[in-house]
Amino acid sequence: MKGLIGLADNPDRPLLIQGAQHVFHAPRILPDWPDGERLSRLVVIADGVAPDRIEALWAALTGAPRLDAPDLAALADNPLAPRRGGLLA
Repeated sequence: MKGLIGLADNPDRPLLIQGAQHVFHAPRILPDWPDGERLSRLVVIADGVAPDRIEALWAALTGAPRLDAPDLAALADNPLAPRRGGLLA
């Protein structure tokens, strides 16, 4: 996964996130947007994961409303969710 994330409290400087498998680099705030376009963007390369599963997770993380789908609180507060030091740990 690699991406630029816009921050509400600092919209002029994006947050760079990047990682692969179990190794994620510390997020860094860049001095400015590389192309001037202030839009969050994320690239996910996954093997064996259906695109709709990734889109559903992104929607939950960003608070986008979806019918019959959990929001971030439901995912994070689920006692049955995997907790192996991943995103929701």
